[in-house]
Amino acid sequence: MDLLRPATAILLSGHIGGLFAQTFYDRIYGGFVNDWAHDIAIMEDSTFVIGGMSSSFVVPGNVADPYLIKCSRDGHVMWSTHYDVSNTAYVHDIVAAPGNRILIGGSNNNIGGWLLMCDAQGTVLWGRYSSSVREFRTLAIAPDSAIYMGGQTTGSDVNACIFKLNWTGNPLWSRTFGTGYEDRLTALAATSDGGVIITGSTLVGGPVQDATLLKLDALGNVQWSRTYGIPGAGEAFKDVIECQA
Repeated sequence: MDLLRPATAILLSGHIGGLFAQTFYDRIYGGFVNDWAHDIAIMEDSTFVIGGMSSSFVVPGNVADPYLIKCSRDGHVMWSTHYDVSNTAYVHDIVAAPGNRILIGGSNNNIGGWLLMCDAQGTVLWGRYSSSVREFRTLAIAPDSAIYMGGQTTGSDVNACIFKLNWTGNPLWSRTFGTGYEDRLTALAATSDGGVIITGSTLVGGPVQDATLLKLDALGNVQWSRTYGIPGAGEAFKDVIECQA
């Protein structure tokens, strides 16, 4: 894992509303070009943070920068900022971390998967990237504040990969899982025993994919794995949570 050099900046965009529930308010955020909201996280203080990308507010020379907007409970902007992650950067996941910190994961064609840890004001505390990873698609915080992040490797043989970092961003371990075909990790969840459960899809000997589920302990050892599928059909899991028995 390599250090990511962040840059600071200003303002952004998104849209919030209830689709199948009562709408308490409706807000539009953004500039005069294109702005996208990709994820939202509820913070410890009941404020919320929207994560996405912006072409309205970019470092000169970039096409779209990752951006954050922090809002009060009634949707008013408290602050907004964007970050220089080189050329065009995509935000895939945003997680509320202990101490009202904000964890952001994404991808960039130049540097691969990237990760930023920000404080409650959006200031970058540290950043990491890996050129061997296509994207950091999903993030989770373990009970001991360790960080799990998962995604796909680069290259023609796409494998699922997962990294575990400590609270300050130092790598603890990484694992790659593949069948020789295309294996994708779409979601993960930290479990109460300190481990992690991951899910996604795998191509089993051809064009048809099966859904996969894999449980690792806190040291990255596989405790069990499952594959689910109907012959001739295509399946994939998109999310996973831990349930209490």
